[in-house]
Amino acid sequence: MLRPLVVALLLFADAACGQALTPPSELLNRAFADASAGVGDPRDLIERVLEYPEHANVVMYYAAAAFAFERGELIDAGYLFYAGQIRGNQELRLRPPDDGGEQFVIMSDMLGPQLNPALFDPEVYPAVLDRLEAWDPTPARGFTLAFSPTDAQLAMSAAQAGEFKEEMLAPLRPLSELLKDSDYFEAVRDIQRFHMELSPEEQQEQSQRRRYDEARERVRSLEESAGVSVLSPSLGDS
Repeated sequence: MLRPLVVALLLFADAACGQALTPPSELLNRAFADASAGVGDPRDLIERVLEYPEHANVVMYYAAAAFAFERGELIDAGYLFYAGQIRGNQELRLRPPDDGGEQFVIMSDMLGPQLNPALFDPEVYPAVLDRLEAWDPTPARGFTLAFSPTDAQLAMSAAQAGEFKEEMLAPLRPLSELLKDSDYFEAVRDIQRFHMELSPEEQQEQSQRRRYDEARERVRSLEESAGVSVLSPSLGDS
């Protein structure tokens, strides 16, 4: 199911992978090239990005996340995906003015809708956030890019990436805590089931619609009790 997604992500390789400037970037580029060619074990790319996160670019993060997701390694997949979003925001600020980096948004939109629902688990989500909290978004001087930012640009982008990371984590922390509540978790699962597993005809059945509406109300009520608004804004009107 995921193989077409992985292949599509790898098509962005030429646009994002530049010349190898350091030994870690050479290892990353080699692992990425092998993954692109379908050679060897995709786990090699995952391990290289995990080992050298400061040298990996956004395409490498997203490709490694997709491979991890395909293998059922949800904690690695979630961490790499969220870190990739932060790295993508960072690269957008570094890229030349004539390169808008639209491919970063496309890559995120390709992987996110499939991966995010799988992460909404009381064991998986907190582990993903723990990994992300510990991740330093500061890039290495030999950052694997198709262009060469200055040291001053890298330093500024590292500070901006830290701010963006905090903005991303702010709503995810309360969600992680809420998912530990069995009532909240089951309500989220009912909402996911309605949208992802039922046919349009089944969604119109009165019993299914009632279960879905009750799940939405439980999510809203539990978030209101916790003093947060995480998923509620996306649930629409009853």
